[in-house]
Amino acid sequence: MPLNKLTPSPVSRWRSLHQIALLWGSSITAAGLAFATQLVLARHLDPATYGIFGSSLALITMLSQFSGFGLQGFWLKAFGQEGWRAQRWVAGSLHFVVMSTALTLIAFAAWAQFGPNDDTTRMTLLLMAPSIAGLAAIELTISKLQLEERYLFISLWQISPQAARLVLIAVAFVVVGASQRLAAVAIVYTVVALLLVAVTVRQIVRMGAPDFDLHGHGPRGVDSGESVASTPAFAIPTIRTVAREAWPFGLDVILYLAYMQISNVLLKYLDGNQAAGLYYAAFNIMNAIYLLPIVLYTKFLLSKQHRWARNDKPRLLSSLKLGSAAMLVIGVLAMLFIWLVAPTLVPLLFGHKYADASGLLNILAVCVPLRFLSTSVGSVLSTGDHMRHRVKLKSICAIVCIALNVALIPRYGTSGAAVVTVITELTLLLLFSVSVFRRYEQLFTDTPPRATEMPA
Repeated sequence: MPLNKLTPSPVSRWRSLHQIALLWGSSITAAGLAFATQLVLARHLDPATYGIFGSSLALITMLSQFSGFGLQGFWLKAFGQEGWRAQRWVAGSLHFVVMSTALTLIAFAAWAQFGPNDDTTRMTLLLMAPSIAGLAAIELTISKLQLEERYLFISLWQISPQAARLVLIAVAFVVVGASQRLAAVAIVYTVVALLLVAVTVRQIVRMGAPDFDLHGHGPRGVDSGESVASTPAFAIPTIRTVAREAWPFGLDVILYLAYMQISNVLLKYLDGNQAAGLYYAAFNIMNAIYLLPIVLYTKFLLSKQHRWARNDKPRLLSSLKLGSAAMLVIGVLAMLFIWLVAPTLVPLLFGHKYADASGLLNILAVCVPLRFLSTSVGSVLSTGDHMRHRVKLKSICAIVCIALNVALIPRYGTSGAAVVTVITELTLLLLFSVSVFRRYEQLFTDTPPRATEMPA
């Protein structure tokens, strides 16, 4: 193995650090704006009303993954393996997004209308329904920009929706009365979602155009994909083929959101809006902390790991070792910091009516080092042919999470939900670690690069 293949040049290393700093900076800014929005909502809504909003947004966030159902992850794999030839997937992807979004919206509207919802919850769900497409649009556009390595535009794309929501909600709260605030918030989310969808459709269409600026695969030429339709092995895929290739990535994210968000939803239906509101306050703090590994792995490293898994497995192993050590140390420090400040942090940020959420935050703090480490360990299972196995592991965690929540929430309320979250995170870390150990040879034994043909 050539030394320069394992050791990046100083210029390359500096460029990577600059890109990571840019993504972290913008993600912190976006998270800060999102967190500020939650503080505004929490301070202007009572815990029960805040619980309705939080559980509605949690449900919408989970269902948004059915819109496109894994395309954002599949694109990174397809272009990482096929290079320019992967443009053949764009037309089918666009049709698949439209079809999957329509079906998701129909199912969501049916749940809102006929599910066990009170009038306020039903109205909130229906008003926020377009946010399903809006949240999916954010992820699809980020995936396209990752392929182009346009990290500045990723940064702006992350910040813009959060800034727009915060400004519009602040204006709405000045204009409308207290009784109309929840409806105003739902409308704001919908307006922003529609704007995001309009931009994303154009971005997807451009992925199949000659001016698509794909990075990491050399200049676009005849041999690299200008005539892919004429090559039988690289024929234009149908919608069914797109769905068959994308579903593991979609299910992976849905299962992650299931054990990440399901407690917010189940608390509302099993313990009431008040409990959901308190838990959602603690959840928002945890969500902000989880930003660090999310940005590093999903926004920066993932597209590179797909290339390393095919062409540079020693570098993939190196990234796993370094990343895991760093995530463990940072996660433990973050956990200790939360324990130190939790009693004063929650009342300071959300107000004294949310003071009971401090105890929940102390329990959830144990999740931080577990989540940080599992993000690093599990990232290598997103590469190559290991995605379906990763989905199986997350399925186990989702089942554990839902079953324990249903068993413990009626008896222990919010504390039971918090303990279930810790158990779920520990289970996921153990499953990921054992799987990587057993698949070590497949994951990290270097093999000569070969032409990869995906089904058509």
